[in-house]
Amino acid sequence: MVNSKLQVFNERGSPTVANVLDELIEPRGIVTTSEGYIAATSRKIRAVTILSPDGRLVGTFGQNILNGPSGIDVDCRCRGNFIISDIVTNRVSMVDKNGNFIQHVGKNQSFNQPRYVTVSKNGEIIVSDSGNNCLKIFDSNGLFIRQIGKFGKTDGCLKVPYATSTDSFGNILVADHYNDRVSVFSSTGRFLRHIVTSAHGISHPAGLALSSDMVLYVTHGGLKANQVAAFELNFDGLPCNVVAYV
Repeated sequence: MVNSKLQVFNERGSPTVANVLDELIEPRGIVTTSEGYIAATSRKIRAVTILSPDGRLVGTFGQNILNGPSGIDVDCRCRGNFIISDIVTNRVSMVDKNGNFIQHVGKNQSFNQPRYVTVSKNGEIIVSDSGNNCLKIFDSNGLFIRQIGKFGKTDGCLKVPYATSTDSFGNILVADHYNDRVSVFSSTGRFLRHIVTSAHGISHPAGLALSSDMVLYVTHGGLKANQVAAFELNFDGLPCNVVAYV
């Protein structure tokens, strides 16, 4: 974000391609579409920037509806719509693949700095409502289903949640930012366990990504998330366990 670029690393963690564009000032959230395009939010230009698979600028959208875009994901299972959180307007918007506004998610919900969004494999929309110290779950039409977590440090509580991800079982992994841990909840909201904590060297986890071969990538750091840690997970039973990390 601070360097205003999208950096690509190979599987060994070595940097390769770096995309630096005027339309990528302070990128905060990123997602890859099913066609391989890259979409990045930029609070500085109040828009979403689309890049081709080889890093060329395709275009921007959202200037008319976004003020502080942060998190972004794509509903690939349904219609390929973008779901975008905005920490300034405190709204979560659904936008089609051509950049046309569809609706706001959770019309009757009050968000307080919704930082990240994740669309699960079954189409549910998971919003990290950071200021309210909880996750809010919506169906694919944007209707509220349930809330997970509350302010605190004990098991099942959250202190400013950031990014989330889901596994093949539908469990929800969440970066519990100020509790310095990554916690796992079932799809119904039951707390399962903490899989990564400060004991693993994690400080203020921000971004999460779970690969198909069960490697969990966590961005973290002190004042700013300036490191990426990789954890190999084992799902012999529920919930998952860390078996190795680098």
